[in-house]
Amino acid sequence: MNKSITIPDKQLIYKLIEYRNGYYQGITLDGTPQGLGLFFDDHSILYSAIWKEGVPSGRAAVFFSREQYIYGDWKAGKPNGFNVFRS
Repeated sequence: MNKSITIPDKQLIYKLIEYRNGYYQGITLDGTPQGLGLFFDDHSILYSAIWKEGVPSGRAAVFFSREQYIYGDWKAGKPNGFNVFRS
């Protein structure tokens, strides 16, 4: 399912992208995750995040299992600032 939203000089598209190590579903810009989206990798880790240029940047929750997760702020694909980790 691809849906598009056009903003001046840019086109955001909601779509599913298959990578070699998992799947991304969410908003993209020029085929790169940009905005709210989910990534489910081959190790059953789920990333629910705000994406910028293909990596989590902003608020994110990463679920490793039912009991383990990290939630907080991310920058350039890494936890940054205040985060909560539950194990």
